[in-house]
Amino acid sequence: MFLFWLLSVFLAYTQVCAKLLHRELVSAPNNPIPVCINSSQADDDVISALVPIIRFNLNLSGLISVKTNDCTNQIKISGHQSLLGTRSVELQFLGTELSKLPTHKIPTPILNDKHIINQYANKITRTIHEYLTHHRGWHDRKIAFISTINIDGENQYKLMISHIDGSDSRELFSSRRPLINPIFSPDSQKIAITELGKKGTSIYVKEGKHDWEKISSESELGIASSWSPDSQHLLIVNYQIHNPSLLSYDSLSGTIKTLMPGWSLDCDPVWAKDNFIYLASSRSGSPHIYRYEINKKLLERITFQGDGNLSPSISKDRKTLAYIQRIKDEYGLVIHPFQNPTQPKKILSALFLQDPKISDDGSWILLTERQGRRNVIGLIDTEGQTHIHLIAEEGQFDYPTWVPET
Repeated sequence: MFLFWLLSVFLAYTQVCAKLLHRELVSAPNNPIPVCINSSQADDDVISALVPIIRFNLNLSGLISVKTNDCTNQIKISGHQSLLGTRSVELQFLGTELSKLPTHKIPTPILNDKHIINQYANKITRTIHEYLTHHRGWHDRKIAFISTINIDGENQYKLMISHIDGSDSRELFSSRRPLINPIFSPDSQKIAITELGKKGTSIYVKEGKHDWEKISSESELGIASSWSPDSQHLLIVNYQIHNPSLLSYDSLSGTIKTLMPGWSLDCDPVWAKDNFIYLASSRSGSPHIYRYEINKKLLERITFQGDGNLSPSISKDRKTLAYIQRIKDEYGLVIHPFQNPTQPKKILSALFLQDPKISDDGSWILLTERQGRRNVIGLIDTEGQTHIHLIAEEGQFDYPTWVPET
């Protein structure tokens, strides 16, 4: 969706200061699964620290409601030590509906600070969430995003990585110029980001522990958009006025080749499969989603409804497409299952939605939303049941993306 907001990126950046994320449940199902969380080890410092976080996380998931009494479904959390001295947290599922679930043990790491305790609680939460709902939770995943901080009247742009609740936050890249589109390779070993300059853009790539490498000229207008499935090639949109095209940068050889001659308003390409690229294009008049088969050089239109469709995102199993659809002055987040392409489903509507990123398993979507005068990170499951805002106490976040779990 970059091209359609290019002017606003250059002209309108709010002076903000990003702090730790907190989470607010916007909407949830009417009938979540009721459970009680019990522990018989109130004097165990580890269990005492974990249980409140787990209760909060389960309630916030939207699909589970943690009660304090009158529960037919109970989860007992206790510390366990094997004969060999190995420690773990044991989960027992009790009650008429849950007793069929087996006892589950999760090895306990060295919990030597609050961040590790928080991460471990998130891991336990996700395990419980999957057992009860058969829906993979988001609780211990990592995300990356662009934060904007104003220092002495000048904006500082930072690429940050953190757990989804804002814990264990780290800065990966900073600039006094606007940053867009952080992209992680599927093997999680490479990162690309685009920096906007006064006359063009610069693309930077980082591999492993190596320093950032600038791979493009600042006089060009190229946007890093997606890594190939094998994590070797970086897909770049080249917006040269007389010859727009999709380029492939080989991270091993440093060479660049053209994959597809472009159109004046081609944007948001995603390299979803070795031989397939999805992109938004205005070739039909208004922007719609297309699929390009590289070997056959075949371009096929995928979407037909709405005044425009932008920002395609594909799940790793290639079963689900998510994108932003515009109808008049309203934007919608649409889920497009490839098994039933005639039944796209709108799961969210708002006056501003941007850059959805579907998780590898196709169960959750990150995107940029507007709350008041600032942008926040939205999190919604692909059924549209649980909708959460990830918000800083003050500040603005843009371009959220998943960090590959590998």
